[in-house]
Amino acid sequence: MKLPFNINCDLGEGFNIAPEIMPLIGAANIACGGHAGDNETMTNCIQLAKKHGVLIGLHPGYPDRENFGRKTMDISTLDLWDTLAAQISNFMRIAQGLKANIHHIKLHGALYHDIAYDEGLSRIFISVIKNYSKEWVIFCPPDSTLAITGKHAGYTIWGEGFLDRNYHDNGQLLSRIEPSALITDPTLAFKNVQQIIQTGSIKTISGMKLPLKIDTLCIHGDNPKVLEILNYLREQYEDGQI
Repeated sequence: MKLPFNINCDLGEGFNIAPEIMPLIGAANIACGGHAGDNETMTNCIQLAKKHGVLIGLHPGYPDRENFGRKTMDISTLDLWDTLAAQISNFMRIAQGLKANIHHIKLHGALYHDIAYDEGLSRIFISVIKNYSKEWVIFCPPDSTLAITGKHAGYTIWGEGFLDRNYHDNGQLLSRIEPSALITDPTLAFKNVQQIIQTGSIKTISGMKLPLKIDTLCIHGDNPKVLEILNYLREQYEDGQI
């Protein structure tokens, strides 16, 4: 049984959890070979998503496996364009070979945040993906620069919240280098979900309440408690608490 709201998860990143995760989520963001992933992991994740009726998404990141795409790279506009195009093109080739439809695109790590809040970078990103599809949904922070740029370009935007991450008062996520950045306690993750779904807001690390209107909630595939959290959420739903 899936939850009554969309949960997406970053997969194909080398943790070998996709077979267990895929039945529990609504959308999969599949690493495209930049920060993680290869043709075999892409193929396996796409096949699993098709089997379980999960929405298939591209998950490009900075080409920086050493730092798992979590550090901003000082690369030129041309190099950024080239790496996005290479990752997208290869993923599309694999998906087409498997007769799989691509539903969305969600950037990874530092690239997600850099493009979400920088107008120049968001325009580059939109210019790249226009060459491939105008139908893909873009997962990004609600009301971000990328959300605005994407809407103006005619793309559907799904505002994204994070059920297993803590937020700063400015609405951005705590850096992963901070010890409280990642939520691994299923009960705390459930409280986050309740807050977001029932009130359209999120409590920040300081206790401030910020508006957060979302279309999809992310849980990270590299969260060591990802399975426990997803199963706990499902149990709460079955108990009628959500």
